[in-house]
Amino acid sequence: MHGTGIQSLGAYLPRLRLERAAIVDAMGWAAGLRAGKAQGARSYCAWDEDALTMAVEAARDCLTGRDRSEVASLVFASTTHPFADRCNAGVVAEALDLAQTLRTSDGAGHQRAGVSALLDALRNARIDGQRTLVVAAERRVARAGSEQEARFGHGATAALVGAGPDLAAEYVAAASMRADFVDHFRGADAEYDYAYEERWIRDEGYLALMPRAIEAALGSIATRDVKYLL
Repeated sequence: MHGTGIQSLGAYLPRLRLERAAIVDAMGWAAGLRAGKAQGARSYCAWDEDALTMAVEAARDCLTGRDRSEVASLVFASTTHPFADRCNAGVVAEALDLAQTLRTSDGAGHQRAGVSALLDALRNARIDGQRTLVVAAERRVARAGSEQEARFGHGATAALVGAGPDLAAEYVAAASMRADFVDHFRGADAEYDYAYEERWIRDEGYLALMPRAIEAALGSIATRDVKYLL
């Protein structure tokens, strides 16, 4: 019996880089931008790139050497889709010349959209064995002088999910927890995120919620098959 999981992966990063030291030099007066934030660089899109074009590149990388006719559905997850009322995943499918019978859908509204799409694809593969191409891409814009300006980078990734012996990563188990914890938000009519203070995010978010989610996931693995705990 074949397992289900990720069969291949793809990625794309724009070639352009913005040194974080340059951001700190220009905006060092802003709260949160200190010498410790000046390490490395972040990627950013050229004038003719957006989340959709990056998604296409990542998907092409993912499907290299694969039979594209076997892809049954495509999900494109992003909080920065270029079209507000058009199937962005359909545009990706057209660029990849995938079958017209392909099911397409967009995932949006929160930064977990990509993970949610991946989990749905993995669970569906267990049911029907069909292959789903999951693509996630972001071209997030940050306010000048904010911490997000140095942290946000642009890029895309893609995963082909299905059943078979040729898995890059097997899906063993998963656990989900619902918590309306607001570390940031962006209104429908806003250009930039509103982010909360880092200590709040760390102490009340990661340190309080993450252990519970990890414990639930490990418990799910233990009840499924003890060999994965060895």
